Amino acid sequence: MKDFFSDLALDERDRNISGGGNEKGYNVSERTKEGVKITRVKVTSLDGEKALNREKGLYSTVEIEDFAVPEEDFPSVVRVIADEISDIAKLKEGDSVLVVGLGNDLITPDSLGPLVLKKTIVTRHLKQNAPSLYFSENMREVSGIVPGVLGQTGLESFEITESVVKRIKPDAVLLIDSLAARNLERLTKAIQISDRGLIPGGGVGNSRAEISESTLGVKCISVGVPTVVSAESLVSDVISSALERKSMSDITADELLKNSLSPFEASLIVTPKDIRQIISQCARLLGYAVNCALHSDLDCDSISDWLNA
Repeated sequence: MKDFFSDLALDERDRNISGGGNEKGYNVSERTKEGVKITRVKVTSLDGEKALNREKGLYSTVEIEDFAVPEEDFPSVVRVIADEISDIAKLKEGDSVLVVGLGNDLITPDSLGPLVLKKTIVTRHLKQNAPSLYFSENMREVSGIVPGVLGQTGLESFEITESVVKRIKPDAVLLIDSLAARNLERLTKAIQISDRGLIPGGGVGNSRAEISESTLGVKCISVGVPTVVSAESLVSDVISSALERKSMSDITADELLKNSLSPFEASLIVTPKDIRQIISQCARLLGYAVNCALHSDLDCDSISDWLNA
């Protein structure tokens, strides 16, 4: 089978195993919390980097069947995601955080970062302008930016982020972005949290400058949701499934896939038809989770009060 790059480490692990690879250089652990499945892939050596196309680090996938979480379950799901962010970020009390909403707010599948930032409680200005409120709520110093995309600003997201980091000197950067999936089962049904930062646009063949601790000089945590899949990957999955059901051993999926999407080839990107609603639901869920992770004393009710104030 032809390989298709994915932003999800779990997709790359599946690809590696299905291609006859072993788990040398990385390890995988699974657990369930409040009915939510969490899978961690930890890349530990150069062998793991080569096998998964990932640098050494921790990649956690939280699988959510539907981002339209019932209101009675919403607080518990928010807490699961928030706890995973907190556990990977390992922020100390008093650490300041810059939240970066990556993406293009004019393109729905790529608008997750900006929408999550709109639901993030920023407090850096309150520390000086309203100290009584800031300290009474035991808030963390949080600031946020939406750097836009190169076509909108003429500047790389990294360049804008780097400038702000140099100016305000946060202890950590939290990156929010839309991702690309390889496995259709994870399209808009997973949240990846990593301590390795990210490369904006990497999953759709439009890689920009890497945003990570190695390039910024500050701890970088990324949180992303796969909102698109390449058409080639989609067709490949459908063909493979059909071949398995019909036991057609005399023909391969690659042969059927070859030239089937010409002239579009890998440049055609697919997203669910109800992506606008999915993004809205996901942004709310992630926004609340980010707030709970950064401001540990807040719960969903108090977050709603802050956002509606």
